[in-house]
Amino acid sequence: KGTSSVSDYLCLIQLIVKELALIGHPIDDFVLVIIALSVLGPLFCEFIVSIHTRDIPLLFDELFDKLIDFEIFI
Repeated sequence: KGTSSVSDYLCLIQLIVKELALIGHPIDDFVLVIIALSVLGPLFCEFIVSIHTRDIPLLFDELFDKLIDFEIFI
């Protein structure tokens, strides 16, 4: 993520995923969530733990909304 906003970071991921799908390499939503969470910094540790301990896996669209809310919170 670096210094990008969460919104910019997630939009970039969505763009890359769409391009990969166009060339025949779709990415599973569950894998996409794991990838998106893997590069968030230490400010997001408690958020990441809460996502990993959920009983029901989170879809990328849901992650997008929750991450935006969390970024506003911090």
